[in-house]
Amino acid sequence: MMKFFLVFSILLLITDCSSTRQKLLNPYSHVKRLPYWTQKGAAKPGLLQKVQKEIPGDILSFLRENNKIANSTDIPAPFDLTKREFAFINRALGAIPAGITKRLNPYLKGIYFVEHLGSSSYTEYIYDNQGLPLYAFVVFDRSVLKISANEWCSREEQSPFQLVDGLKLSCTLEKGPPNYGAFLYLFLRELGHVFQINNSSFPLALEDQSDLSAIQGTDFFKLSWLAEKDNAVLQQPILFSSTCNFKYSVTKASCGPQDAFLLYETLTKSSVPTAHGITSPSEDFAESFANYVYTQMLKQPFEIEISQGDRKLSYTACWDTSRCQEKGKIMKTLLGN
Repeated sequence: MMKFFLVFSILLLITDCSSTRQKLLNPYSHVKRLPYWTQKGAAKPGLLQKVQKEIPGDILSFLRENNKIANSTDIPAPFDLTKREFAFINRALGAIPAGITKRLNPYLKGIYFVEHLGSSSYTEYIYDNQGLPLYAFVVFDRSVLKISANEWCSREEQSPFQLVDGLKLSCTLEKGPPNYGAFLYLFLRELGHVFQINNSSFPLALEDQSDLSAIQGTDFFKLSWLAEKDNAVLQQPILFSSTCNFKYSVTKASCGPQDAFLLYETLTKSSVPTAHGITSPSEDFAESFANYVYTQMLKQPFEIEISQGDRKLSYTACWDTSRCQEKGKIMKTLLGN
């Protein structure tokens, strides 16, 4: 097996929920600039009021162009949220601690939903002329309002792996009411990206994310990452097999059963709380934020079960263990809980 170092790069797949998918020319990139939003007027004051019934045409075109750039066949399509969907969103947003919504609400310009997004969710930053982020908007695929949290999480965790030779992998995010579906966890993950705006503890929301100088000295970065030749690499790299190209939500998985066990066995020795977090420092922060709020503040479960014959592995939230103790202290300080 050869070492496969997961590197943080500006060129990220459309299937990731990253805040910047492609740094290629998009003719609708003006939606990432402050003047576009200034023309639209002041944002609505409340979190639910920022949920838009239909996505603006320029933002829809921006998403479609991003998919073209990434060679995705998905074409985002607008639709009108139903009253039932609005009610479901309202209930999920209401579960988020008031202190978090109060802190992050000023940075959110809009919350949108489309069909055929090409991923479950997506955050885009809104920059000033110097490339500094001031605000963000978030887009979700309509499917996240319909799928259960357990089914969505299981599908995501399974997606890099070939479920062959008896490999089974499942994820539990809910064990009973109240059920918020996949949307609540995904919204917390996107809020983790929004939280990187004006955040001196982890200021990664820069337009040029290949520049690690703003974050490599932070306590959060130093817990799990190293800066090598302008790349961020894990302190404890995952030694995937040579045929494994670890990516989420791919149409054809390349990683085998041994890679699945190796991934979670390595995670139990690291300070990265979830598998999704190994894809980049930005995703690590967003996942840490989401997982901490979801499991420690909302008291919801996070459990991964892997089995192949007699071989079994259970992976749970790490916040009560020594490996995530320091990262937990950072989250606790940031969130004031």
